[in-house]
Amino acid sequence: NIYKSQTFYSHKIVQAISHLLHVVENPNDSSSLYKALVSDLFLIPESLLYQLSQAGELSYLTDSSIPEINIIYKSLLKAHQNRYLKDIAYTLQEILKENRILEVISLGFDGKRNLANIYHLSEILNNTQMSENLSFGEVVRKLKKDVENSVEQEIRLDNDKKDDSFNSVQLMTIHAS
Repeated sequence: NIYKSQTFYSHKIVQAISHLLHVVENPNDSSSLYKALVSDLFLIPESLLYQLSQAGELSYLTDSSIPEINIIYKSLLKAHQNRYLKDIAYTLQEILKENRILEVISLGFDGKRNLANIYHLSEILNNTQMSENLSFGEVVRKLKKDVENSVEQEIRLDNDKKDDSFNSVQLMTIHAS
């Protein structure tokens, strides 16, 4: 079996941004909103999100009783309303700037890697949108598909590595090994 590793798209920050952009495109996707809010981008505790869902406030089209969540919701609503006026990379950077996400994720062990992945993803999104002349929604769906394919591939690779009865030679780069 030959696998093309796309670890970039399976990185948790890239997955979180995929959920974030998907919820900007589709405000009724509470699953993507939940995944984006609980991710390293916002670090909202699951218990708080559970309270919001019970109160029917897990949508940025409604006001929340929690001020911190309201700030995020206003930013997402603004991005949703302007998603066809600006390119996707600009929209992403505005959300990150308004919510001070770059400062938060730059800290810690993976800080520099997180920032590099965000800037690289912005370039990919912008290139994809401009070179293929795609709408905001088309780019978001393409990103979501790339992330899903990458995660599925990682699961298959992990399962193959754990299967001792699978006789094969595995070739890896120095970094992967």
